[in-house]
Amino acid sequence: MSFDEGHDRYVQPRNREGFRKVVCMGSPDGKEVWLALLLGGKGAEVWVEAIHFESGVRPAGQVVRVISADGDETKLLLNACMIFYPDLFRGCCSISALVDVVEKMGTEVHLEKEAQLSSMLEVLQSEAKSMGGFERFGLWEGELSPRKRKEKENK
Repeated sequence: MSFDEGHDRYVQPRNREGFRKVVCMGSPDGKEVWLALLLGGKGAEVWVEAIHFESGVRPAGQVVRVISADGDETKLLLNACMIFYPDLFRGCCSISALVDVVEKMGTEVHLEKEAQLSSMLEVLQSEAKSMGGFERFGLWEGELSPRKRKEKENK
C-alpha cells in the first residue's frame, strides 16, 4: 500500500475523544484494501477521516473529513464511502451530481450543514442498495486503544 500525495497528512482530532476506530473498506472477500478510515468522536458528533487511498481510488473533490451530528456510525460510513470512493458507485444515476457538489466543497464536509448533499446521499443510498452497490465492498473495523510498552530489564 502506498499513500497518494496530498492524502497522507495528519489531521488533528476534533475533540478530546479523538480517534477510536480504524475502518478499512475493501473487496468483499477482504483480500484487498482500497481505503483506510479513522472514525472519531462520540455521542452526537462523529466523523470519518480518510488516511489512505489505494492507487486508483480518488475521492470526490478535496474532502478528507466527513462529519455527522446524528451519531449513526453505519450511515456515516456508507456516506463517507460514497464521497471517498465515488467510482465504485458509477452505476448509480445520482453519483455524478454528488461528485459535482462535493468538488466545490473544501476538505471538510458537515452533513447536517449541507442539506442538498444530505438529500443527495439519501437518494444515492437507495439507488446503490437497489443495484447491489453495497455488496461490492466490505467494511472491517478495529477499536483503537493505547498500546502499553514493556520495558526490558537490563541484564
